[in-house]
Amino acid sequence: MKSFSIILLVIIFCSCSKLKSGNEKFAYSRFPISKGALGPIKIGSHISQNKKHLKDLDATAVDAFLYHYDGGGNAYDYSYKGRRLFALIPARDTESNIAIMVLDNNFKTKRGISTKSSIRDILQYNPNMRVFMDLPAGGEVMTDEKNDLSFIFETNEDSLIAIYTDIDAPGNIMHADAVPAWITII
Repeated sequence: MKSFSIILLVIIFCSCSKLKSGNEKFAYSRFPISKGALGPIKIGSHISQNKKHLKDLDATAVDAFLYHYDGGGNAYDYSYKGRRLFALIPARDTESNIAIMVLDNNFKTKRGISTKSSIRDILQYNPNMRVFMDLPAGGEVMTDEKNDLSFIFETNEDSLIAIYTDIDAPGNIMHADAVPAWITII
């Protein structure tokens, strides 16, 4: 009887520990970065369609210009336990997602690319990508047209990652160790 009680206590303790630890971490693996999607959240889907995937997250409306989108609409930052994860940008006056901004470096593509990946890492994955100035919003951008991803670098005149001979042409990369501020899924 004594050993049965000890076994029962161990089972209860382990069960409670699993429940507690399961609620403490966000399930990043369920949300891989892919063409047109962050896991089950897809470009073109309505925010209301994604409620089941967003239910444990806190949402905050912010100006879409924060993510270099103009037009006066809102973006919605989603966070988990105070950690900003991603943002959804719906088309103005609709719920239809036109962009997903991946902010947290724990989200990855199938090749392991994340917001922690350097330009050097990104170029190994796609050597044909080039860096351009993001003239309307400032900063610089690398776009993977094949996978509908843009890597956004928040730079200014004093911290450019490339040298430009023409503002409309790609720059020559000088700082291959730079990492993006976020990845935009378009």
